[in-house]
Amino acid sequence: MRRKDGSFCTVMGTRRPRILLSPELASWINRDYRFESFKLLRTAKPRAVGASEQGELVLAPRLEERLQRLGAPSCLGKEYDYRITGAYDVLFKRADGTEQIVRSFDELTLIRPDTEPISMDKLTFGSYEAFAFMPAYADCHGLEFYLFGVRDGEAFPFAFRLDGTDRDTFETSPGRKPQVVGGKLVVESGMAAGMNTPLRYTFQPDWNARTMELIRKEEVRSQPVP
Repeated sequence: MRRKDGSFCTVMGTRRPRILLSPELASWINRDYRFESFKLLRTAKPRAVGASEQGELVLAPRLEERLQRLGAPSCLGKEYDYRITGAYDVLFKRADGTEQIVRSFDELTLIRPDTEPISMDKLTFGSYEAFAFMPAYADCHGLEFYLFGVRDGEAFPFAFRLDGTDRDTFETSPGRKPQVVGGKLVVESGMAAGMNTPLRYTFQPDWNARTMELIRKEEVRSQPVP
């Protein structure tokens, strides 16, 4: 309010206008800067390994990696867990010493309780093998995983085919790993908002097309996978 002499004064009791922050800005303002620093790593140490009868799948860093602590506990991990980010190649190292690049990641983030290599989960389909690779070990709802097949001395990434659309990854419940039942891949989902029961997905592998095609989706009503 302007005084008679031309100066201004504040009227007691007048409320300041409310300032609305976007979620992104609020998150930036409230960051804990103790954990903003990161360490650069230059190492040939693999980040994940899958042992096949025909060789070895290896997630190898292409360049340097960035290593940080999470900084706060959440459903994604504990306060002192590691966030490891970098560019990687998935290599298949055959028993005869040759190798192939199976897949490349220009940027991939791993969430781990330590810096030891991740053990890929082996799935056997008769004489063929597949390996599930999960970049994170915990999540609020579902864990994303990649699936790599090994057949006749060659390794390749599987695509998940749902309603005619191919996906590079799928999600599994943090409490249950993908399984092979009757030659098919069975995956149980985690619980997301609005869900009363988890879902069970059954995929039929097509080794020639290199796809896992969804053939059945059903609610899980306290019935374990056979």
